Amino acid sequence: MLDAALTQFVGRVKRHKNKLQVVPDHPQMRDALKAVMADTLTDKALQDGDWVLATLSQHALRDEQFLVTVTDLIAKADDPEAPWWVVLARHKLAKAAPEAENNWTLLDTQNRNDLTRLPFFTIDSETPRTWTMLSVSAVLPTVGNC
Repeated sequence: MLDAALTQFVGRVKRHKNKLQVVPDHPQMRDALKAVMADTLTDKALQDGDWVLATLSQHALRDEQFLVTVTDLIAKADDPEAPWWVVLARHKLAKAAPEAENNWTLLDTQNRNDLTRLPFFTIDSETPRTWTMLSVSAVLPTVGNC
């Protein structure tokens, strides 16, 4: 089970006695794992706290020790956008947005009423996380008797 969970993972670089280690960003793994660099990266380019993508090369149950291979640098430790790059790397998404088409076709053919001028109220709380506008009511004047 552990082997499948950590085949490829995001982690932070840690240096111990000038040896490269990676701490997986995983709630069940807190220990630093011994690491080696892939051929495309240099060891000196990584500093403590840098975010990397790593693969599990050796498992302690099979090979006597854990060993990971650092395959890619995700973000430097001081990069303000590091949390965003980490999420993208964790889900195997590109850093650049995909190319969008210039032409967008509106497929909505329903007749719709413009309700933007109506005064309304909602029973949602004031915290933004619950502003869903699912429980909106409006009070409108009626003509005639009720």
